[in-house]
Amino acid sequence: MDAAFKSSNPASARPLAVEFLSSVSTIPCDWNYGNAIHNANSVLGLLALHEGKKAEALTFLKASSMSPGSPQLNSYGPSLMLAHELANVGEYDAVAQYVQNIGKFWNPDDTRAIALLLPFFKDPDLISTWLKKLQRHDVPDFGMNAKKSP
Repeated sequence: MDAAFKSSNPASARPLAVEFLSSVSTIPCDWNYGNAIHNANSVLGLLALHEGKKAEALTFLKASSMSPGSPQLNSYGPSLMLAHELANVGEYDAVAQYVQNIGKFWNPDDTRAIALLLPFFKDPDLISTWLKKLQRHDVPDFGMNAKKSP
């Protein structure tokens, strides 16, 4: 799905994302379950937004945040590409709700430890910082996760 989304024809990822979501109910105990929910919904949301279907993109953003997590999401966080693009078109409240929902992917104690170890890691409480910016109707700096495709 990732390769299809990054290709010259990103819409080719749609059937893969739909298939991924339809198979999700068969893998609830699989480590990839949370990835399937988040990534497939994010891809579908990005495609909808690029097609001018903002309401549909918002529905997919919310659905992507319902992922229970996974080893990858809990370690590196999710792709924030859809959230970033929606914030750029003024959907601050929906993105703030999404950020609150995905806060479960990051343990605040882990980010504080990283901040102590890596001086270039500027903010030990990213979720709060992002939420404050969204409340002010500013687009947060989601860092590399805004560039990471789902």
